[in-house]
Amino acid sequence: MIGILKLNYGNVGSLHSFLKHSNYPHKFVGNKDDLHGCSKLIIPGVGNMEFLMSTLEKADLKRAIIEFSNNKQNKLLGICLGMQALLTTSLEYRNGSCL
Repeated sequence: MIGILKLNYGNVGSLHSFLKHSNYPHKFVGNKDDLHGCSKLIIPGVGNMEFLMSTLEKADLKRAIIEFSNNKQNKLLGICLGMQALLTTSLEYRNGSCL
């Protein structure tokens, strides 16, 4: 199952349309419990790093995504901002840490 991170930012609609059209099973991930059953996670792009990281913290998803990525069978895809979030730090978020 493919999870699409959905936290009121990013190009979620485009990803959903593509996966639906391509008949890939997927679901939206808005909290850590939504990650159950996913072996892949897409972190979308378009947005602000500070907003994304603070939203991940509030939803207790930062730690959950790190734990998800520690399982070598799971796969992560970051698009644009999502790819930056997979780094340790970002120039857009100088005072905070990324994933």
